[in-house]
Amino acid sequence: MALNMIHCQFDIPLSGLVGSCHGPMGCAVVPGRRRDCGNKVRKTECFQPMANRSSHGSSSHGTHLGGKSKRTAPGAVSVLLSMIESGEFGGLTTAARALAKLAPDQAVTELTLRLNSSDANLRRHSADALAVFKKSAKPAVPALVSLLQDTDVRVRISGAIALRDIAEEPELVVPALMAKLSDPEFKVRQIAAIALRSFGRRAKEAVPLIIRIIEENRDPFYRDSLMRALSEIDEEAAKRLLRS
Repeated sequence: MALNMIHCQFDIPLSGLVGSCHGPMGCAVVPGRRRDCGNKVRKTECFQPMANRSSHGSSSHGTHLGGKSKRTAPGAVSVLLSMIESGEFGGLTTAARALAKLAPDQAVTELTLRLNSSDANLRRHSADALAVFKKSAKPAVPALVSLLQDTDVRVRISGAIALRDIAEEPELVVPALMAKLSDPEFKVRQIAAIALRSFGRRAKEAVPLIIRIIEENRDPFYRDSLMRALSEIDEEAAKRLLRS
């Protein structure tokens, strides 16, 4: 198979991962390929919303607007979703970021559907990816709230982190996270308490439970994170705890 050489400007190491282009083109690197040199990428699918590809020898599949081609690479979304499904280290976040630029609505819909998969790893990876979309992933909030009841501890943690980063629907999310402050797994309780920080004073009812978790915690990293969360929710309560 011939290798198509397309000039590009990546500022991240590819090493077989999907890459997000920061130059004039947006590219999704096919898994398993590698960077060829400083400004070239092997076997690349490019999606260029307003970039003219004629200088790169592109075909005429795009729609031309004012002399420029509007093109979405066939299969680019599925390639990026497959990277998320595999959960390859470093590739998941990069693929999610690329999808957030290329097809956010479609990606959020697809990832939300995957939260109901029978595969715990797929549920977890989908939640991790949705966290990258921030507020754009608001439609996924109800499904992520349901994920807090998952039988897999790692899935519950990923669900809580995604809800923290999306930070929408407080009337639904805050009570759900508060319920997780009594989760049988201490790690889930920690993450849920930290996630409530995103909702500030709206999570004030959780203060007594957060203080209890802080007092139980022996890990300096999580203790600091919990104290910051408490301060965001109730600054006076945090000051009193520090003085005690």
